Amino acid sequence: MRKSHGFTLVELLVVIAIIAMLVTLLLPAVQAAREAARRTQCVNNLKNMGLACHNHESANGFFPTGGWGWSWVGDADRGQGEQQPGGWLYNILPYMEEGAFHASAGDGLANEITQRQRDGISQVISQPLDLINCPSRRESRPYPNQTRTPFNSSPNELAGRSDYGINCGSQNANELDAGPPSIEEGEDGHGNISKTGRASGGRMAYSGFSFTNSKVGVQHVEDGLSKTVMIMEKFVIIDFYNTGEDWGDNETWCTGFNNDNFRVTFFPPQLDATSDQITRDRARFLSGSTHPGGVNVCNGDGSVKLVEYGVEQAVWNSSGHRSDGAFALLPTNQ
Repeated sequence: MRKSHGFTLVELLVVIAIIAMLVTLLLPAVQAAREAARRTQCVNNLKNMGLACHNHESANGFFPTGGWGWSWVGDADRGQGEQQPGGWLYNILPYMEEGAFHASAGDGLANEITQRQRDGISQVISQPLDLINCPSRRESRPYPNQTRTPFNSSPNELAGRSDYGINCGSQNANELDAGPPSIEEGEDGHGNISKTGRASGGRMAYSGFSFTNSKVGVQHVEDGLSKTVMIMEKFVIIDFYNTGEDWGDNETWCTGFNNDNFRVTFFPPQLDATSDQITRDRARFLSGSTHPGGVNVCNGDGSVKLVEYGVEQAVWNSSGHRSDGAFALLPTNQ
């Protein structure tokens, strides 16, 4: 009878080498499949936010307003117009099946800020929302809050963040100031910024969909909804994903007009980079992502496209202006 023999050391090494080679060959395909799934989720996020913005416009006659400034967050008792201190993401919550969450930032008193309301708003600030986070970049959870407490909230060490910004225009500015120091002084908002962004009082014009006290309707997008960027992924410095040290990613998702949640098309979009590759001052204006090849944007008609990082600056700049008379469609790699 012949005796059976086990594998020799050489045979085991050959098998291990073959397995390692197969893993090496398959790993990029697995990673590509995972990124494709994450990018699909990002596209769906943008579509849902775009639909919510349109439902807001249909119900109120204008796209979600930008709120008062970085020292204010949403107040459920102050409506949807220029009296609302919170930003665009807070204002579309009722149109994303988050009406109860939206209402939790209120106390029924439009002209008072009670402790009950401060605590409710504090909970809203700290709550992450999956819909406003791109899964390719980071998980949806609270992150360190690097700014002072908003006027209408209790203190927060942690804050939910957003990976998206609404387009406030083609200009080189995506915030104005902290906002008024009190509810009473906020009644008239910023009188030197018109509801459609025309410059007055020495201030810069805002040519996008949302900014402080904005009331931009479909009729104001003269270049066409399908040719004007409404929402875009925002650039974030890689080193600061989790720390809040990026100046355009250091606060919460529901502040008023603030570069954490508003972006411009002054500079072309870029792939996320490290702090030794880009300054925080430039990063806070940019659209960007971790997706290879381009950044997802939602146009004013609700369509979502992947725009190439190498898009011509003049074309990208014009795509953020709703009425500059330029009608060139953005080139995409889809």
